[in-house]
Formats: sequence, structure tokens, C-alpha cells
Amino acid sequence: MDCKRFISQKHHADKKSSADMLLHVNDKRLLLADAKFRLSNTRNLDSKEIAKKVSESKAMVTSNYFFDNSFYVLLTKKAATPSNLNRLRRNVGNNPNYQFMDAVEFHKLFED
Repeated sequence: MDCKRFISQKHHADKKSSADMLLHVNDKRLLLADAKFRLSNTRNLDSKEIAKKVSESKAMVTSNYFFDNSFYVLLTKKAATPSNLNRLRRNVGNNPNYQFMDAVEFHKLFED
């Protein structure tokens, strides 16, 4: 068992947050995505949590790669209603780098 993880669990400390997915898009470009499929209330998604995931995910990768500006947050079709998507966008200050969508839309980004 990982000692740091054991100690953090014992003391209820924050574990490292990172994105759920790291996709290698082309030669040296990477894309980050996070799946929030269990999110039942979009008000529970914290913009600080998202920013922390982005920064800690980028810190784990060597400097030989660069990241796409967008960070994708994937939701279920049920949670990706227009009103929920608008609430989420407002929650992150309408930052265009944060993209909220369902998994089907995300998959369509990579179709030829």
C-alpha cells in the first residue's frame, strides 16, 4: 500500500486531485477530461475543485508536452440539460476553457 495514501486517509487529508482522462491528441498535444457521471446536483460542482484538478494534472506530466486550453467535464445526458449547462458555465465565470457536455458529444469531437 502506498504510504502517502495511507497517511492521508488516516488523517483525512486531501489526496492529489487529477483529471480522470488524459488523451494524447496528436504529436505533443494533450487534452484533459473529467467524468462527473455521478453528479446529481450541478450546484455541487465547485470551480475551485476543477481548477485544482487542471493544475495538478498538468504538474504530473513532463514538460515535453503541451495541453489543449480546454478542460472537458463530462456529464450524463440527464444532467446535461441546457439549464444545468448554463449554471455550470456561470459557476466557472463563463471561462471558455471549461467545456461541459455529455459523453456522446465528447466522442463526436474525435470522429473523422
